[in-house]
Amino acid sequence: RCELLAKVDQIIVTYKQETKVIEEHNEVLGKLMDKVEDVMEDQNHLIEDMVKLMEKMDNDHLAIFAKAGD
Repeated sequence: RCELLAKVDQIIVTYKQETKVIEEHNEVLGKLMDKVEDVMEDQNHLIEDMVKLMEKMDNDHLAIFAKAGD
């Protein structure tokens, strides 16, 4: 009976250790996902800026052609 209780205690200790490791991994994964979100947001801003720049270039080219047509 004591041997059985010792085994149960060991299982509980192991379970608690594994649970702690899983919680730590989840915390690290959460931080990583936050960083990924930040990078994606930065990337979206860069793409928006690039689109604005391309639109400005198109408008500038149209203005040049319009002046050339005068």
